[in-house]
Amino acid sequence: MLRTQHGSGAAYERLSEQAEGPERGASVCSRATYSWYSRIIKLGYRKPLVREDLVELNEDDSSYNVIPAFEENWRKESFKQGSKDPGSRKASLVRALWNTFKSSLIKVALMKVVADVLAFTSPQILKKMIAHSEDGSPGGSAGYLFALALFGVTILQTLILQLYQRLNMLTAVKIKTGVNGIIYKKSLNLANSTQRSFTTGELVNLMSSDAQQLMDLAVNLTLLWSAPFQILMAIVFLWQELGASVLAGVAVLILVIPLNAYIAARVKQLKVSIATFGVYFWMDESNILTASKVFTTISLFNILRLPLFDLPTVISSVVQVIIYHAVGFLAASFQWETNGPSILKDINIKIPEGSLVAVVGQVGSGKSSLLSAILGEMNKLEGTVQRKGSVAYVAQQAWLQNALFKENILFGRPLHNVFYEKVLEACALRPDLELLPHGDQTEIGERGVNLSGGQKQRVSLARAVYSDADLYLLDDPLSAVDVHVGKHLFEKVIGHSGLLKNKTRILVTHSLAVLPLVDLIVIMEDGRIGQTGTYRELVSERQDFAEMILASGAKTERFEGKSCLFVCYGAYVVTRGTICSSRLLHNQMLDNILHLPLQFFETTPMGQVLNRFTKDIYVIDERFHYYLRTWLNCMLDVLGTVLVIVFATPLFSLAIVPIGFLYLVIQRYYIASSRQIRRLDGASRSPVISHFSETLQGASTIRAFRHQERFIGQNKDVINENLVCYYNNVISNRWLAVRLEFLGNLVVFFAALFAVQAGNKMTSGTVGLSITYALNITQTLNFWVRKACEIETNGVAIERVCEYEEMEKEAPWILPRRPVAEWPDRGVIEFTNYQARYREDHDLALRDVTFKLHETEKLGIVGRTGAGKSTLTNCLFRIVERAGGRIVIDGIDISTIGLHDLRSKLNIIPQDPVLFSGTIRMNLDPLERHSDADHWEALEMCHLKNFVQSLPKKLNHEVSEGGGNLR
Repeated sequence: MLRTQHGSGAAYERLSEQAEGPERGASVCSRATYSWYSRIIKLGYRKPLVREDLVELNEDDSSYNVIPAFEENWRKESFKQGSKDPGSRKASLVRALWNTFKSSLIKVALMKVVADVLAFTSPQILKKMIAHSEDGSPGGSAGYLFALALFGVTILQTLILQLYQRLNMLTAVKIKTGVNGIIYKKSLNLANSTQRSFTTGELVNLMSSDAQQLMDLAVNLTLLWSAPFQILMAIVFLWQELGASVLAGVAVLILVIPLNAYIAARVKQLKVSIATFGVYFWMDESNILTASKVFTTISLFNILRLPLFDLPTVISSVVQVIIYHAVGFLAASFQWETNGPSILKDINIKIPEGSLVAVVGQVGSGKSSLLSAILGEMNKLEGTVQRKGSVAYVAQQAWLQNALFKENILFGRPLHNVFYEKVLEACALRPDLELLPHGDQTEIGERGVNLSGGQKQRVSLARAVYSDADLYLLDDPLSAVDVHVGKHLFEKVIGHSGLLKNKTRILVTHSLAVLPLVDLIVIMEDGRIGQTGTYRELVSERQDFAEMILASGAKTERFEGKSCLFVCYGAYVVTRGTICSSRLLHNQMLDNILHLPLQFFETTPMGQVLNRFTKDIYVIDERFHYYLRTWLNCMLDVLGTVLVIVFATPLFSLAIVPIGFLYLVIQRYYIASSRQIRRLDGASRSPVISHFSETLQGASTIRAFRHQERFIGQNKDVINENLVCYYNNVISNRWLAVRLEFLGNLVVFFAALFAVQAGNKMTSGTVGLSITYALNITQTLNFWVRKACEIETNGVAIERVCEYEEMEKEAPWILPRRPVAEWPDRGVIEFTNYQARYREDHDLALRDVTFKLHETEKLGIVGRTGAGKSTLTNCLFRIVERAGGRIVIDGIDISTIGLHDLRSKLNIIPQDPVLFSGTIRMNLDPLERHSDADHWEALEMCHLKNFVQSLPKKLNHEVSEGGGNLR
């Protein structure tokens, strides 16, 4: 066990092995059913769990054993590669992983085989029970033995399956742990010359993304052989029942794999049954469908459905770890937000290394989104994405640091004078350096305020060129520069004679002139790739090619109407209700935010506020009603199953009450604990990446002090902390699954038992119907609880949205006492002993300020930084409220009127100009109180009239956020 040492930051103290969890001392039965973990579940129900409450890892599963074991096998592989022996071979990560974890992987495979065999045993026992019923044997010992056998098989399958799940998940995370260990050690000991070949982001991505992808592959790897094994077994048993006609059902099942919706699944089962049984009759008129054949076949098809659905996903995950091209998309679709609309759809393209590709299309067609998908910034819905090598990115809106001109170009890389001078020349920056006061030692202001838009874009391009990456993603870098400069940049940087001639370049552009000079053109249309080809091919094949390019700057809006043939009224009510509630919560939160004082925005990160309006509102809008609807569907499924069994065997109603009570108890305990464990698991991931990033930045210092082993030990510490939380998450899920499946097995047992007791009172068809429904209830119960947990977890979003209601607000916007419409008419301002502070716990920012400004006078306020000049202005607007004294404007104490009445009568030109997304007209006159003549007059006074008149839409020109598209 690890405990953080107080005051030591990331230091940990490792406790003795006696602190390990209770699993080792538990009985076989307790370990099989995870009853030893019930203490943690009960504790989480009574109070919020903290790290010290969690069960410790077994020593064999800890990072202190896993990482050294894998390092040893990787060292052997590396030694074989470096050996001069003729039989030496290239070091293999797969071989090293196999040699380290082969015992665990073999155990996982054996458990999976046993679980799969047991899954096919239940339909065979069901077949025997129905046959026994068809023989007309009333009850008898054989019937009870069949019921007990069915119960025993389902219990054994549950225990074996959950043991497999646990071993599989823990083996996968140990693989990730071992890989992360050697990534950290290798990165810490990289020579400077080698480390310069990688960016910090690339190295962090190895640990955060690639290792996670390897873990995900390891979790699903068993299905590569297990799914075909299950499919083969299902077809063999089905063939015994129905002969060759089973192939029709299998074919239909494969064809409808893409249909994943709930209703589609129901229709799919119907299609499979109709196809199979229809062909069975068609092949031979003498074929007779008995209850035994019908329900055995349906049970086998239910088993067959899962591997057929899992296999394509597993194959896709395997393909994703192999990269063949610089960039490749295979049937890929993307979205910005989970459960949000699909932005890019069915993207299929392969981009060879070293090629120059132009991406064109109208505004909103998906050009920039395509680059974001390559960068990994979007959520992948389906398909495969491949990307090879390091990446450099030039954004459409240039981003610069508040640092020296040279530092923005070097961007953390060492200086190579010859190449640096070439980059300056190619990016046309030499004339700019001559104009800057200190050349490339000039400090660039925040957001590049002392550079023009074209200069910022060229510095951004120079930074990318100097990075010497393998793949360059250029999001319309020529749009912000003049035509002759754009031609120079294309010839000297981007084109086939430029500095990047041997690199892979993907250029989003609206420039028609460069298209004949590229290797490949990709036309984007409504989030899809409309066509690809060379310039000559597209001109000859598409008459609208030139028109599409010329019109690419115009905005188009398309509205597509979709109609639904069938609408579930219950789903509509739930969805409509949550959307209305979400709208109400959003409006209330916006109103509360606008009433909060300045100190809130000074002490609260803006990302947190934005997260409330984006993530939390998105959860309420999109996810909450889905989880609620799914939970209701599962509940209806369970109720329907119970009613079918009760209808078939009325005595089953006696078992409903105790089973229902146990289910509710398990659900309440699990949800309370699971939420806390998942929170701890999420919180434990950040230190792993943070420590790695910190190490990369200070690698030279760490090596200089020879503290590599200490930092490697700290890496094992933070990884082990994450492993402990992940381990508890896995065990809690297994604890739940065993208990829910046990309840499902009880349902199966009682359905079978009461069917046997009914004897001749039940037909064989009724027996088959009752038990078949019971066999399917286990997964539904599991899903029901998990959706209830999701509802509970995502309900936190509603709490966060509502928390602003309780915060202290600004003074009222409108008060009963309101100034006359003409106020202020003279402009006499008087400060009398005025005092102000930004927060209650701060010192006074203004102390006893007294002065009087007469009408038509102009007042200059001077003072050093922090003297209170801006504070004085904020006090006039009551952004900062008084701590003493008063301010009187034209005879009215401003503290006696509402904030709207005060602020609407004053105006200010702030130090940092603020422009909003919208038209120029909206930015000039947001309240629409003035005519266009007034707007033009104001622009002329500011020497902006000629510029605005030169814009295509003049006053209706769209201004991007922060005025990024204005010079």
